Amino acid sequence: MYTAAPLLFVLIWSTGFLVGRGVASHADPFWFLAARFVCVSTAFTAAALWARVAWPQGARRIGWHLLAGALMSGLYLGPSWWAMSQGLPAGIMSLIGALQPLFTALIAVAVLHKRLSRTTYLGLALGFGGVALVLLPRLQTADAGALSLPVVLVAAGSILALTVGSMVQKSPLATGDLRSASAVQNVGAVLVLSAMALAFGQP
Repeated sequence: MYTAAPLLFVLIWSTGFLVGRGVASHADPFWFLAARFVCVSTAFTAAALWARVAWPQGARRIGWHLLAGALMSGLYLGPSWWAMSQGLPAGIMSLIGALQPLFTALIAVAVLHKRLSRTTYLGLALGFGGVALVLLPRLQTADAGALSLPVVLVAAGSILALTVGSMVQKSPLATGDLRSASAVQNVGAVLVLSAMALAFGQP
């Protein structure tokens, strides 16, 4: 059970962009995601209440959970699915997602003032080069409208949001039981996605 759960999570997570590309032609991505995370938050709430686990206490701790969910789910999936609804191929979106380690390193150096080793810089350079080698041929065959600067910037911004959200989630203020924490974090996603749906969504 404990071995299968991580494997199932990876399988579901890895199909996110494929599902997003499929949804793009049938439903508004913002409304679809908002409804999805309402269901997810409800499911985690039920699981937390059933198990009678502790809930995040205090406005500050709850705020950090909401922020983590808003970044990792709302500002990550909302813009990335929107980019795919504009024609960005799921494969290219996945490759843009491979830039997350580079974003993490940039934030660590620029904001957290951490020093990285030469080996880390070399690894990042090789990783970025690998992404570029795979991405460039696809860019040459993709539709020009789908690769407009606004679409690409929104896609890259969604990965940046995921990166920052991951850092927030790892902070001491965003720790706790997985079920209750996920219930609160998904509320943050619902708030962001609902705002996006009202502002940019199609009924």
